[in-house]
Amino acid sequence: MNLYALYGFFAKKCPVKTGISGLRLNLYLILSLNFLLFFSCDYFPRQPKHLDKFDPVRPEMVLIEGGEFTMGSKEGQKYEKAHKVSVSSFYLGKYEVTVGEFKRFVLKTGYKTSADKTGWSNVYNGKAVKRMGGANFEFDEHGVQRLPSEYHYPVIHVSWEDAVAYCKWLSKATGADYHLPTEAQWEYAASLRGQVSTFPWGDELPPNQRVANFSDKSAKAAWECAWAEADYDDGYAYIAPADSFPPNALGLYNMQGNVWEYCADWYDRAYYQEGRERNPHNVKQKLKDGTTRVVRGGSWYEGLDAMRVSHRNRRLPSKSSNIVGFRLARRKGTI
Repeated sequence: MNLYALYGFFAKKCPVKTGISGLRLNLYLILSLNFLLFFSCDYFPRQPKHLDKFDPVRPEMVLIEGGEFTMGSKEGQKYEKAHKVSVSSFYLGKYEVTVGEFKRFVLKTGYKTSADKTGWSNVYNGKAVKRMGGANFEFDEHGVQRLPSEYHYPVIHVSWEDAVAYCKWLSKATGADYHLPTEAQWEYAASLRGQVSTFPWGDELPPNQRVANFSDKSAKAAWECAWAEADYDDGYAYIAPADSFPPNALGLYNMQGNVWEYCADWYDRAYYQEGRERNPHNVKQKLKDGTTRVVRGGSWYEGLDAMRVSHRNRRLPSKSSNIVGFRLARRKGTI
């Protein structure tokens, strides 16, 4: 029941006298209810209709049936050593978490992001990495505040710690177990449950098909990208909306490119040789590599090699930038 309906209910149940005193009481009731409506914790600006599918309370999830696959690559870097892994069934977000979804979290809780606390976020501009003062989750890749019509873009300028805080809030709000995917879960889904070993679309880039957002002709024209793929143009020089490009065979959007995605694991170059085979999750922080968290998938800023399903990268958990966002995972068996 909204507050206007509540007024009608009280007006019927608690009639007042006519005349000046009744008019004053009615006016007082209307003003009070409007005041409550404006300052209600549930108040949130209406989003455009095309944003409706990005439900900030119940995000769309895709069931990923468990199984065994070869994680890593024989042709990749030495810290991508190919090894057998089995993963239990889980849910993975259909889209990357959007600005609108994250903003609702902030409005509901008053949460301050890492960028809010430090006063800056890292911005990659093609020539250097700079600290952009004042940039936070509401800003785009250039450090410009987004309009509400852009809230369907992936949220950036958030740290790994911010992503975990969002997962905890959403879990508490819904009663479901939301978390960041493990590195094994992420690669299992990106490799189409182990069906591909290089790219989701095959071993080579399709010449006449837009498959992912990474550095290409558009990037080279916009910011003189030296590592751009000369024979490919995805139409975006920077970040694309969260529902851009066709989904992969499992129904997941932008698993490759657009923004790097945080994983739950600590980064460890040797973990593939030491980790367990079933549902691996690196929770141990090591002095050599343990200061960073895993990110996967590449971004609009990277070249084709970063689109490989086995490609690994890392970021400091308390720092944010304009090339990293995140995607939700959920344990099977929770609503």
